[in-house]
Amino acid sequence: MKSKTVQFSILWAFMLLPIALPAQTSDTLVMDNGNLLVGEMKEMARGVVQFKTKYSDSDFKIKWDKVKAIYSKRFFIIYLEKGIRYYGSISSDPKHPDTLDIFDFQAGMAKVNKMKVVYLKEAAQGFISRLTLDVSLGYSLAKANNSNQLITSLNSGYLANAYSLQLNYSMNRNFQTVDDTIHSKTRRTELNLGGKYFLKKRWFASVTGNFLNSSEQKLKLRSTIKVGAGNFLLNNHIHNLSVSAGGVWNIENYYDKTEPGKNSLETFVEIEYNIYNLGDLDLNTSLSAYPGITEKGRFRSDFSFNLKYKFIADFFINLGFTYNFDNQPVPGAARFDYNFNTTIGWEL
Repeated sequence: MKSKTVQFSILWAFMLLPIALPAQTSDTLVMDNGNLLVGEMKEMARGVVQFKTKYSDSDFKIKWDKVKAIYSKRFFIIYLEKGIRYYGSISSDPKHPDTLDIFDFQAGMAKVNKMKVVYLKEAAQGFISRLTLDVSLGYSLAKANNSNQLITSLNSGYLANAYSLQLNYSMNRNFQTVDDTIHSKTRRTELNLGGKYFLKKRWFASVTGNFLNSSEQKLKLRSTIKVGAGNFLLNNHIHNLSVSAGGVWNIENYYDKTEPGKNSLETFVEIEYNIYNLGDLDLNTSLSAYPGITEKGRFRSDFSFNLKYKFIADFFINLGFTYNFDNQPVPGAARFDYNFNTTIGWEL
């Protein structure tokens, strides 16, 4: 009975398509229970469709696997799990709702399975529409030892047809006050700037700049420039797993002015995993290893773990952990540095 109702609803939506899209600016979604939504499909990312209607103050957020069919005449950037990209209009095949008809200006008509789509976003908008941004803040005070900790972070991304850009910034300040005098203070500031250029068959080229200041490791500034290539071993609307490798140029300057700075070459291997179909939870983790080339026997590694929980509207709680290891640190510095933080933030 349910199957007949869904089929009837899909046929009805297709027949009403010219009415639902009088100026070719509206989209129609048919849900797996037969319900219809008419409005504007803004984005599908991380397995969730963001859908705007005239009769709701806030956008609907719908799981991608709950959408039975789509009918639209507007243009989208469309990414498939094998790294294939399209730019054009998208609509479901009336006879086979699980199949999408994509009309690309260069590639022409293509038929793809709906569940092979990893990401899509309206392309008839400007720079802001392709931008993601979140800002978070954390603060803790321990009266027992007059210890204060301030944590701030900013993450931003931009996705174009053939490439993506990423910016991540975090700052951690921890200090202890006794008799109105700061007796101990630790600081850690990190900035990541990176970009990926998407190639065929899930391959990509990458360039990343990492800039780290850490009093624990006596690093005034470590600048790490990475150039490499990688592959998405998994890439769908539930999760993605990528592996990359390449060369590194590492420049270090220290707080101790008697210690000469270092300028060395390294290799790197990195694995990154993201999962984003856990309801209101997002998980991101990565592990990087840096064997030395010009500094024989040196080995560094970085690990990060972030768990984000969206608890109301665009606000979230983030649990983060980072760990840096160096088997040949500057004399007097720790071999490792780690940071655990809890912050509350907002995302665009």
